[in-house]
Amino acid sequence: MLGQLRPYLFACNCSRAQIARESTSGAYPGTCLHKSIPLDAPDVSWRLKTDDRLLKMKTYDQGPLDIVLPDDMQYFIIRKRDGFPAYQLSSLADDMLFGVDLIVRGQDLFGSTAAQLFIASLLAGSKFADTTFYHHALINAVDGGKLSKSAGATSVQYLREEGKSAADIYEAAARMLGAKQCVRNWKELAALYHQLK
Repeated sequence: MLGQLRPYLFACNCSRAQIARESTSGAYPGTCLHKSIPLDAPDVSWRLKTDDRLLKMKTYDQGPLDIVLPDDMQYFIIRKRDGFPAYQLSSLADDMLFGVDLIVRGQDLFGSTAAQLFIASLLAGSKFADTTFYHHALINAVDGGKLSKSAGATSVQYLREEGKSAADIYEAAARMLGAKQCVRNWKELAALYHQLK
């Protein structure tokens, strides 16, 4: 994968503070794009040269969409300074490896989906564009905060390890949406969500 991406990579040694000073929006302004910093230089991240190409996204609820990378995803990082892959690359690699064909994620990750589709567009033979996406509105925890693993919310994996069935989890999600009716699978949960919108 990295071999195919190498022509599109550039090294960046900008700090978050430097980017904040150079960009009022907080989006990376391309500062290191033409500096020719070696990829093996110490303390650099790897960014992807991006453009405004049209990306095709298959969606569960809206059909096919034509999208472009949002401004805040231009020149996004694919390898962090510590040498580990960034979310966009690692998530794409996992989904491709396991043949994932339906991805359900929060609306706040729409830009990440665009970034992953962009990476896939650079990879010969990638079937990632055939994946169907569903971006739901954010679900809030009881305290009103974002419901996410990174914020300490209980994961579906944990619930399954504790003996909860898939139906139990769909029921719990339906209750979080304020529903009283029985929900047994993801299609019924999606239909319920659309009714409540």
